[in-house]
Amino acid sequence: MRTRKAKKPSVNPPSSCAKFAEELADRLYNTVVLGGGYNPESRHDLANAMHAQALSNVDLRGVSYNKQTYPIDGFKQALTDNGQLADAYRHIIFGAGNALHGTAGGDASNLGAKLSDYYGIYVQGRAESETELRDDAAGIEVGGLMLNTALAGRSGDYAKLKAEIKAIVCAY
Repeated sequence: MRTRKAKKPSVNPPSSCAKFAEELADRLYNTVVLGGGYNPESRHDLANAMHAQALSNVDLRGVSYNKQTYPIDGFKQALTDNGQLADAYRHIIFGAGNALHGTAGGDASNLGAKLSDYYGIYVQGRAESETELRDDAAGIEVGGLMLNTALAGRSGDYAKLKAEIKAIVCAY
């Protein structure tokens, strides 16, 4: 009599969106916890790095967030529709980085981005700008969560932060 090996259930790899949420939470953890606890300078350094990353339109490995080819699986459709696709990454990172500052300057930078998107909607008639505005709002919300977690220092709940980011930007 032959016995069959039980097959291991296949585990689906995390979506690109789930990896993105984890990356954001890990970057903050590395800055705050591994970097020596609450330090406003290091928080601002991370916020500036996120801002620069968004403007450069590249991921942490230097790969372009090419809107046609960069993976967007797992993102909420409302954040990638109307041709926005992978541009969602840079809009979310931009808004989150500015909000992570927790300053009027960061808020002003986010307001400028939103005004540009409103211009795209109401003057240029661009449907993609409607999605950009949703991405901006998601980024600002993510950045607010990151700021609150950073302010908690080493006692911040970084696993909860990751889950909250996923809830904002990911469909799965």
